[in-house]
Amino acid sequence: MIEELWIAFEGGGTKTRVLLAKPSGEVLAREVGTSASPLYIHPEKFTQDISLLLQRLRDVADQYQACVTTAALTAPMDVTLVESLLRQFFPQVHIFRFREGEAALSTYDLRAGCALIAGTGSSCYVIEENGNCVMSGGLGPQFGDEGSAYWISREAIAYALRTALNKRTPTRLEQRLLNYFEIDVPYEVFGLCRGNGFIPAPRVAGFAKEVFDLAEMGDEVACDICRRAGIALGNLVSDAVSRSNFVGRPFPLVLAGGVFHAGKWVIQPLENTLQKNATIYSLYPPVTEPAEGLIKALRYKLLHEGGARVS
Repeated sequence: MIEELWIAFEGGGTKTRVLLAKPSGEVLAREVGTSASPLYIHPEKFTQDISLLLQRLRDVADQYQACVTTAALTAPMDVTLVESLLRQFFPQVHIFRFREGEAALSTYDLRAGCALIAGTGSSCYVIEENGNCVMSGGLGPQFGDEGSAYWISREAIAYALRTALNKRTPTRLEQRLLNYFEIDVPYEVFGLCRGNGFIPAPRVAGFAKEVFDLAEMGDEVACDICRRAGIALGNLVSDAVSRSNFVGRPFPLVLAGGVFHAGKWVIQPLENTLQKNATIYSLYPPVTEPAEGLIKALRYKLLHEGGARVS
């Protein structure tokens, strides 16, 4: 009998994570690719990169003499393109789509609760017991994404540029800016802009790691930026919860995304904001691998809901 395998495809603003797993949840292969967000990808390059990634997964499946029958997708992506690529390599695959919040909550086998996603962008999902979803944030880098890695990096870069403009003594943040973007003076960052006047968001968002490192070293500017990010994220949660049926009662809160690598520098002000807003919650450890939660969400759907398959 040919063994059945599943794929979890988690697109993101900076990177794409793909898992090949048994229905039991045992992961056989992990791959990381480029951004899957339609805001940032070049379809031709994305197709080339993801095709190589999927080929490696097919090679693993062949080694196990197994057949990939099912795939689960989550997070912003060009769904039509991704589904087309999946079917090129796995013609028999049935595809399901999940919200990011469902994947994050499913990591802890939760069907209802609040999932706060803070990576390149930021968004909050409150999923009620009846399956209804209330959302806040998710408005993208131009109109929202408060508290996201992009927002944190933008605030830090702007501070470094203002310091240079005012001819103040260069800060550690300014030096990190020069090193990260491989430039000689802060203003050269503008030379990295594309024709639309913007540096690609994934590249900007990556600078957040430098901010987190400086916060850990006690840098006051970095700590303040992280504090304000935590407050913004806490307000996202409170806003979504205020429009849900969890008002006035406790709910599980799951954090997912690279921003939470900042640890207490973001999470503590987030919790302070929730307490100030009288939001009652039970905090779970940050999710480091949402794609594994996606496998769990898929298994639950097929076992308990009958899972109408997407063609």
